[in-house]
Amino acid sequence: MGWGAFRLLTLPATLGLNNGVQRFGSIQRSRGGVGGRALLRTTFWITGITSGVLALGLLACAPWLAEKLSDDRRLLAVLVVFAFALPAASWLRVGAAATRVSQDLRASVAIEDFGQPFLFATFAALFLWSGGGVIAASLAAALSFAAMALAAVIWARRWFPQAPPELDGGAPAVSVRRLIAYSVPTALAGTVGVTMTWLDRLLVGYYLAEEAVGWYQVAAQASGVFAVVLSAFTAIFAPMIAGLVERGENDRLQELFRVATKWGMLAVLPGAALCLLFSRPSIVAIFGEPYGPAAAPLVVLVVGQLANVSTGAVGYLLMMGGRQNLWLGLSLAALAADVVLNVLLIPRFGLVGAAVATAISVAALYASGLVAVRRTMRLWPWDRRFWRVAATAATVFGAGFAWRGVFSLEPVATVAVVLAGAALLTLAGWRLLCFEEADRILVGKLTGRR
Repeated sequence: MGWGAFRLLTLPATLGLNNGVQRFGSIQRSRGGVGGRALLRTTFWITGITSGVLALGLLACAPWLAEKLSDDRRLLAVLVVFAFALPAASWLRVGAAATRVSQDLRASVAIEDFGQPFLFATFAALFLWSGGGVIAASLAAALSFAAMALAAVIWARRWFPQAPPELDGGAPAVSVRRLIAYSVPTALAGTVGVTMTWLDRLLVGYYLAEEAVGWYQVAAQASGVFAVVLSAFTAIFAPMIAGLVERGENDRLQELFRVATKWGMLAVLPGAALCLLFSRPSIVAIFGEPYGPAAAPLVVLVVGQLANVSTGAVGYLLMMGGRQNLWLGLSLAALAADVVLNVLLIPRFGLVGAAVATAISVAALYASGLVAVRRTMRLWPWDRRFWRVAATAATVFGAGFAWRGVFSLEPVATVAVVLAGAALLTLAGWRLLCFEEADRILVGKLTGRR
């Protein structure tokens, strides 16, 4: 309960400044870095104030929440610990985003994606081994966020572009009002996205039996991996967008958009083949036989996520291209459609109805985002070279169909063999058919090579 409240509050605590610092920092980098250090200071100060206010609010409400949510008195202590961790988590998110302005992702990955979870696991293991309980576990999380927030601030100052002192006069090249006006809609759009992620599960719990919630939760978690994979590639792509838009390098932006989309599609291809062709063995191998009914909604949800992946980083393109209000409007419309479809379909079709409603909403959101990118930025993620991706996908799915028709193994063995085989075929297809010069650029961004 404490962790859920903490993660929910980290969304408004940053005010979307993790997106704002990437966009305006990239623009200033393209202009020589003037005002960059001042922008960084302003971003940290605003984040500190908003996260501090929310932390104080959580502290004030903690006794009431603890009384209403649980009979366990330890919940109060857990909420207090997480309240103190909230500013650190917010600074970590903004600082890690600031390091991505350099277009070298090693710092961001080391701090946010690896360092914080590693410290959390290490501290939790030590505290629990010494006899600590749930309070010790929450304290371990708070310490990991604090340590990595300090690292994020130090690395952001080091990696963030900075002009000579005589040019960087201490005032950010973008006003606070403009920074917030841009960032807040991106935060709201992110909040809408999180709401869509959980809405179907909540409505399944409202309309259906308790065991159905467990089945659907499994399917939703498994399909959510595809969105996580796409996020990894948009993290590579996002810091480049604003700078390319500012410099008017539309041809290069188009090429990177297509390459990033291609990478995302190839990256999810092994998992898509596994989930679509072997949905029940996949569920049973990971979660056990009682969760077998999750197989049908998993297939539908994966189809919706494939629509997301195949459109590429349209959300980031609109936000980093200065069209954040348009993306917020599209997100709100998709959320409204999601509510209506879930209410109509769940009572009649159960879990599959919830999955269909969510898949349609997700596909509609990213399809409309793709149309918006086409009309406002004249960009498109596919060209005639994508026959190579189609050929790779046909090979992977063809091999999967052949395997399913000939062999029958235990679920765990099926998952291991199919996933390994599909990954090898995808890697071969990427290297033999799909690797181009633009791929070398993104490989350089991942490895730090120039």
